[in-house]
Amino acid sequence: MALSRTPRAALPSAPWATDALDLTTSEETPTVANHSVRSWIFAPMLAENKNLTDEVDESLLFAATVLHDIGVRRNTHAHGAP
Repeated sequence: MALSRTPRAALPSAPWATDALDLTTSEETPTVANHSVRSWIFAPMLAENKNLTDEVDESLLFAATVLHDIGVRRNTHAHGAP
């Protein structure tokens, strides 16, 4: 599945980053996968707004944002709630 209008060139080029993105797009619904990539797009802007750009490792930020909902499925509830 390709992410909607998200150029891969805008994402980190490290092989593990591609693996993380591929895992997200193969395991999550398109809605959740796109949400995860949008999180990556906004996270550096938030870091800049809070003057944290010198403290943020963008590669780790990418991994955290792209994988933050891994395991969320259509038929499950967040945090184990019924």
